[in-house]
Amino acid sequence: MTTEEYNNISMLYQFLTKRFDINQNYTSSDYHRCYHPNYYGVRGNGLEVLKRFEHLNFQDLYSEEYLKSQFYSQEYLTSKLVIIEENRVCVMPELGSILFYQLISMMKGGITEYLRQLKYIVENKIGIFRLSDDGDLLKFDLRSYENLLLKFEAIKDFNLFHHLFTKTNSNIIMLNWDNQVEIPIHEIEKFIAHIDHMTFR
Repeated sequence: MTTEEYNNISMLYQFLTKRFDINQNYTSSDYHRCYHPNYYGVRGNGLEVLKRFEHLNFQDLYSEEYLKSQFYSQEYLTSKLVIIEENRVCVMPELGSILFYQLISMMKGGITEYLRQLKYIVENKIGIFRLSDDGDLLKFDLRSYENLLLKFEAIKDFNLFHHLFTKTNSNIIMLNWDNQVEIPIHEIEKFIAHIDHMTFR
């Protein structure tokens, strides 16, 4: 994945998943949030990414089996994810999450290798870390994790998915109050499993 492609999708993902904006610059229309076409998140590169979803709905992206397990109306499932008009750009709020999973899908190989290496580190007791009793939360001493970063940087797309997990709205990998890097192994595995229900064109 190129840095430019990552940036274009990631910036739109972050724009669509902002939770605490002081100014909510959209109006609601049916299942969509509608923005003025000159609003920063839905113009330029953001608009180009949105155009990829203009003719798609949930049924185009998710497996029938997955959709049956959810409680969505048929009208909702068949609504277009993006509607681009002269005076507004309307987006289903869930598109932010879909973009997150698109990024996961595009970097799946690297993320899977990262998880494999983390498990190897735990099994061979490399560095200073603590693993929760359920095996989900891996906590590294910050310096120990920084020493491992050089090794991780050899993983395909590492800098991109590490940015996605640490510096975006996802808040997947965090630094806690004890100066430990927290990595939720099972949560990342669930993201990988979730994309098995999805098809990106």
